[in-house]
Amino acid sequence: TGNAGTATTLQTGRTIGIMTGDVVSSGSTFNGSANNTNAVTLATVNSNVGSFGSATAVPAITVNGKGLVTGVTSTSIQIAQSQVTSLTGDLAAKAPLASPTFTGTVATPNLTVTSLSSGSTNDSILVADASTGAVKRVAKETIQKYTVSLQSSSPLQTLTDGATTTWNANLGQQAIWTIGGTGRTLSITNPIAGTFYTLKLIQGTGGSKTITTYPTNTKWSGGTAPTLTTAAGSVDIISFWYDGTNMNAMYSLDVK
Repeated sequence: TGNAGTATTLQTGRTIGIMTGDVVSSGSTFNGSANNTNAVTLATVNSNVGSFGSATAVPAITVNGKGLVTGVTSTSIQIAQSQVTSLTGDLAAKAPLASPTFTGTVATPNLTVTSLSSGSTNDSILVADASTGAVKRVAKETIQKYTVSLQSSSPLQTLTDGATTTWNANLGQQAIWTIGGTGRTLSITNPIAGTFYTLKLIQGTGGSKTITTYPTNTKWSGGTAPTLTTAAGSVDIISFWYDGTNMNAMYSLDVK
């Protein structure tokens, strides 16, 4: 007790560094014999932890008067039309995609029809700009407004032989098939009602190749599928006219 000129420790140690509130520490005993280190912990003010925000949401952050984040949530990004400058007026000034209406004279280039469309869009044709050669698809309603030179053609495709040989009509209405085996199945996909499809059949090595199954609802002239020419290299021609339900088929055998 009392005062000492010199001392190595306090006679009675003291606990210092006790903290409460936003920073918590239980403190440590100090008697002067060594430096003290106190571990402190930030008090939990927000139990909702994790990542917030995404391509369609932004984080909504709550901050208290001490600058501590006390809450975070994700909020969907929603922008009203009224918040986008001139959006409503600009959209109203544009022609609608469906049945647009134009006033005045619509300037168009000189166009030449290159082929009828054989794709899934059956209400359009392909045309070429006479000055640039650029090819574009034009709706039939539009092409009726032009004076055009019309010559219909379709890409000629070579079918890949297999147990089931598939003819994708989107790739062309004319096809060549060298039959490589017996008991083959022919499948025609993506046909368009009102369209002719012509198939050149060539007997493969050794001949006597056969097709036993044709597309569903194939109707033959005379009611019977043809017996193909058997000699190797011989050619038969089959034409199909699709009416939306049936493949109406005609044929010419041993074409020379």
